Amino acid sequence: MLPISIAAAALAPGRTPQVLRLRDATTKQEISLVGTVHYNPASVARAKEEVSSALARNTVGAVVVESCQSRWGRSLELAPPGSLPARLICSEMQGAAGIAMQNQVPVMLGDADAGPFLTRVRALAGQSASDLLNPLAGGWAAIYSDFARTLPGTLWPADVARSELLLEGEAPLSLLDYARPAMLVGFVASLVRYPAAFALKAPGPFLVFASGLVALDSTAGQLDTLADASLRAGDVLSLPVAATLAFSAFTFGLSVLTARLLLVAFLEERNAEIARSIRRAAAETGAPVVAILGGLHVNGVARLLMSEATPDADRPRDNSGVWWEVPPGTDAAKWVE
Repeated sequence: MLPISIAAAALAPGRTPQVLRLRDATTKQEISLVGTVHYNPASVARAKEEVSSALARNTVGAVVVESCQSRWGRSLELAPPGSLPARLICSEMQGAAGIAMQNQVPVMLGDADAGPFLTRVRALAGQSASDLLNPLAGGWAAIYSDFARTLPGTLWPADVARSELLLEGEAPLSLLDYARPAMLVGFVASLVRYPAAFALKAPGPFLVFASGLVALDSTAGQLDTLADASLRAGDVLSLPVAATLAFSAFTFGLSVLTARLLLVAFLEERNAEIARSIRRAAAETGAPVVAILGGLHVNGVARLLMSEATPDADRPRDNSGVWWEVPPGTDAAKWVE
């Protein structure tokens, strides 16, 4: 449950929803973290507004976006700003980058590169499957350890709320940041745009993912029907009942595996990558930074930036983030339409 003090701060009149502003512990620069719902029109507007607002407050050294070279390049290739595909899957990252370009502010691609990231996801998925099948050999203990480490910091950001590095009037993000009418209406657009963007950029993986969901749902329905018929006939030890129990165990294990991937690879490790990129951008420009992130990343990234230690959830690195080189002749106006 959200602590009362955090909820009260989240509702403070002067606070900007979806935005957390703090001072980086190492560079001492002001960092604005914008927590978005990807492809939500209200989030697109908020991202552009925060970059403009930060520019009005002081100099902005960089805008960091939650993307990498391969994904960024793929997006620009398939949905160039100003095109019909770009209008259909309007991105908060591109909108913020457009405001940055109009004001000669450099853009850093701050997320983990897709290639190594997918390799890591496959490795963790394999390890998770092995752990699930080895409860007595420490497998379940390892899974529990990951959940015990990642869940509290994700759900209860009280330490972030207490930090002296939060700027005045700021608070960790919560569900209240997304309970505004414009955001709720925009969720409908996100539900369409997110899978559309996935299908456009990676049609093969999207087809596999969608087919898997359909197959799981269809199998569950068929087994439930057969098991129900067996139970009604009094045949408790029938094959359909056994198959239903086995399938339920499989789907439970799949849920645990998915949750571990989300918490460890998609959140914890990417939070560290993004935080390193933000700190690097602040250090190299010697100025405040605005970062555009998915909402679930914000509190975790803030926690890492509030520590002087190098953010590191996966492996030590000297650098993170890639400065994006704007192609000659780019029309920034198309990016902010």
